[in-house]
Amino acid sequence: MTGNEIRLKIRGMHCQGCTVSISESLKEVPGVESVEIDLKSGIGLVRSSRGLDPSRLIKAVKEVGYTAKEA
Repeated sequence: MTGNEIRLKIRGMHCQGCTVSISESLKEVPGVESVEIDLKSGIGLVRSSRGLDPSRLIKAVKEVGYTAKEA
């Protein structure tokens, strides 16, 4: 994690619809200000103005059917 950014390696995505579902789920986590997900690399970048708990972000990804870990 750099500053208030957390990088996640996300597995199980196959299309843009997958990235939208994951982005929406991550944006519901309190404190998340922006989410960028790259389908090709499988990397998600989550930004906040305050510290975030990576386990909450990983849980949000799992809730919509994908797996994630800190990258």
